[in-house]
Amino acid sequence: MGHGLAEPKSGCLLLKLQGPKIAPAAIKSIPVTLDITHKKNLSREMFSYLKLAYLISLKKTLESKNIKCMLKSERLYVIFSKLIFSLDVDPPLYENTDGVSTEDASVLLANNFLQSLGIRFPAWSGAYHVVRRWVSAKMLDSVIPELAIELCLASVFVRPVAGLDPPSTAETAVLRFFDLLSFHEFKSEPLMVNEDEDVVKKQLSQIRATMATNRESLPPIVLATPFDHLPSFASRSVSAAAAIRLVNCARETLRILTSSKPGIDWSHFPDCLRCDLSIFHVLIHLKPLQVPQMKAGDHESKALPKEFPVVDYDPVGWYLSELMANYSELATFYYGRWQTVVGVRLEAAALEQRFEESLKHVKGRFVRKGKLVANVEAMVEDFKILGAGLVKEVECNFEMK
Repeated sequence: MGHGLAEPKSGCLLLKLQGPKIAPAAIKSIPVTLDITHKKNLSREMFSYLKLAYLISLKKTLESKNIKCMLKSERLYVIFSKLIFSLDVDPPLYENTDGVSTEDASVLLANNFLQSLGIRFPAWSGAYHVVRRWVSAKMLDSVIPELAIELCLASVFVRPVAGLDPPSTAETAVLRFFDLLSFHEFKSEPLMVNEDEDVVKKQLSQIRATMATNRESLPPIVLATPFDHLPSFASRSVSAAAAIRLVNCARETLRILTSSKPGIDWSHFPDCLRCDLSIFHVLIHLKPLQVPQMKAGDHESKALPKEFPVVDYDPVGWYLSELMANYSELATFYYGRWQTVVGVRLEAAALEQRFEESLKHVKGRFVRKGKLVANVEAMVEDFKILGAGLVKEVECNFEMK
């Protein structure tokens, strides 16, 4: 595949694909966070200057040792031993009220905790990869954060069922994960991810009180961790529909695996990785050659080009971001890695007809026979336009009236 660079008026560099229209291979960088300062009173602007100066200096140092580097989007990309690393600088923890840095700190602490599980429990790594594959196959990557899934799996290890030891094999961990999702009372009970019993008792009483008096203030899946700056920060973006689908998929998977008696028949697990597309109102079929995730998704490229390769190229992720930014009120978009289709579930508000006195909140609607209805035909057309070059076709599984 040949490619060239063209410089537009904005000064940005555009990659022009020539010959076969095939997306660049999916080369993902390995994120590395550097800690260069512990000053708490450092302003954001000053930190931005300090970070850029540090990365530029580091780039010059590495290049003097014939290590290929590229500075882009406030990250330094480095090729070393055929691996690509993206170096970032950890910001200081600001004591303010906007909560942004606090959330970043919570995510960092949670990730450190999850990394430690791989050292403590040999079964963690295998179980994690199986669960991630299953979540993607069920097209839940776009609606349930990866961190929320990881913490649910972590609960299986750090708080096993009474009388049982932590799982010693990946198969046991995966089964307990499906069992946990299938039978845990998420409506009335939080899922605890904490080994400190004293903290658990305190957290449990507080969260139970909130769930009893103000359940709507908490997400459908409540995860209680030692790192919470907000109640269940890792699952706050999970909608009720996504939570229900996650639980139903886990129950169906558990049913398939336990259908053979006696014992568990893992030969049926490939059947658990199938997704029923008939449940979606609209199917957005993607061009397989334009989905980098369908190719090598490793951090390593055996034959890196002389120029710096395309890194972290994710057209499907950008496309989903556009869809959610414009149509999140009217539809939910389901997608999983390794898939070439996006499933769309239209919200009830998008299908219902109603009178509207004010035109302030009529996004994506038009008047038909005196009633305000969703312009589904225009939405479907927009799906094609927004995904130009990526979308193959859009299929409707319902009759548009």
